[in-house]
Amino acid sequence: MGTARTLARAAFFTLVSISASKGIGQVVHYGNCPIDLERAELPECAISTVNGHLYVKKRFAGDVFSGRVSGIAANPISVSGKRLASTMIPNDGWAYFDRTGLVVVQHISTFDSGADVFHYGLVSVNKGSKWGLADSTGRFIVPMRYDRLRYDDANSTWLACTGCQIEVAGEHSWFTGGSWVRINVRGKVTSSVSDPNLQPNEK
Repeated sequence: MGTARTLARAAFFTLVSISASKGIGQVVHYGNCPIDLERAELPECAISTVNGHLYVKKRFAGDVFSGRVSGIAANPISVSGKRLASTMIPNDGWAYFDRTGLVVVQHISTFDSGADVFHYGLVSVNKGSKWGLADSTGRFIVPMRYDRLRYDDANSTWLACTGCQIEVAGEHSWFTGGSWVRINVRGKVTSSVSDPNLQPNEK
């Protein structure tokens, strides 16, 4: 019985690998649910709600974290001693899910055409026009109350604004004006700061 189960499992993995190498993109099939690994957004058939919690397909999650499949559709990372993978949920934006497929953090901010990354265990999230910070369990360390929030590499802190406005020039956009504060790695406001987008002679 053990040998038969091992052979069946090996055959399944072989089929997944074959499917992934054919056609446009890299498509893996889970029953009637095809997932194109080169598309950021998962198909709706790969998402389900169980007891009020959002899940991606468990078999897909298992393949992602074992390394059997990889691509834009899911990128594993390590954060705060946990393994999470980013993906895009249909009509809901970027999110992170765990090994069981549970979506633990939703509404992840976009960074460089993908999900924003964690800094000191925190990641920026936004819904509608409000921004905040969440940890790797999905708990809000900073509620979604700011009009913009971004990580400041130079000082290992976040900069957040209230009342700022978006400025657009071609493909680039940024926020300016309003009141700005600095937030530390524990999610606490440490000081007020000048608009970081102003030139030195404008401050």
